[in-house]
Amino acid sequence: MYAAMEIKLIKRKLKTGRTSLVLEYYMGYSVAANGTTRPQRKFETLEYYLYTDPKNKLERDHNKVNLEMAEKVKAKRLLAEQNEQYGFAVKYKIRTNLVEYIKGLIEQRKESPGNWGNWDSALKHLVAYAGTNTTFEMVDKKFVEGFKTYLAKQAKTKSNTALSTNSQSSYFLKLKAALNQAVEDGIIPHSPAMSVKPAHVEDVHREYLTFDELQRLAKTECPYPVLKDAFLFSCLTGMRWSDINKLTWAEVQEFDGGTRIVFRQKKTKGLEYLDITDQAVRYMGQRGKPDERVFTGLKYSAWHNLALREWCLEAGITKHITFHCGSHSDFSFWLKYRHLQVLVT
Repeated sequence: MYAAMEIKLIKRKLKTGRTSLVLEYYMGYSVAANGTTRPQRKFETLEYYLYTDPKNKLERDHNKVNLEMAEKVKAKRLLAEQNEQYGFAVKYKIRTNLVEYIKGLIEQRKESPGNWGNWDSALKHLVAYAGTNTTFEMVDKKFVEGFKTYLAKQAKTKSNTALSTNSQSSYFLKLKAALNQAVEDGIIPHSPAMSVKPAHVEDVHREYLTFDELQRLAKTECPYPVLKDAFLFSCLTGMRWSDINKLTWAEVQEFDGGTRIVFRQKKTKGLEYLDITDQAVRYMGQRGKPDERVFTGLKYSAWHNLALREWCLEAGITKHITFHCGSHSDFSFWLKYRHLQVLVT
């Protein structure tokens, strides 16, 4: 049953010697079949806390300030509820749940496995830092700086080690990108992360394949022919996994006696014109229908990553090679030797 919204500020004592401040929302009551009534309530734990038994002036002042801040949040919630009740427009949707919003952004990136994985990991660390009930109204510069500090001093990898500075920077930038997108979506008026810089990124050593290793791979059988063709195609063209995976025959065009790929990069969204060699063309196989994928059956999974490594080991290559290595290291190699037929088919 409908009733006017009531909001109370309540206190919950914790075992830590502190008191949590919580907003209790009373939203009327429901009536059961037997006629009994049941109140409809929800709770929001605020980021402010009190010392249960303050021992000095500093702790008493802390309690006073935090109580004032909690009362201000309560007043904002009441105003927002009244605006909604009486039909007043609310310019920004600051009560949107941050975690749910980022989940939506992650869903948009599911076709790019590497990027999706980074976003997913960033969200898991954000949940560990702030929980799942954080709204955009609670995200200020202090919150953003706190997440940066959490990544640097508390966050752990799956193997329980500290995050590298590169991982810290990557995850922090995901939050920053989400806040920038929220500005564009009209959820918040400006990003509180604008003036907060990520951790300094270190140079990373990347594995690469030599001319001899590429030839050995080309001669070695792979349990998944489409994986072999796509990886060697990446080595010969410099195309990323995400672009190869979505490549269709409509994007493969005959041009000036050769073959040109005209595609929009998944990462940069820019339109690319890439002339490829006859050898790279052979790895694409027989032309299909315009809307068909060139590398049908190509998948990104832990199983296929393992298959790639086992194929490399079969060729006598002990380096930690991933699909990513094909586009980032071998393209420069190919530019140097593109006048040669470097792979043996």
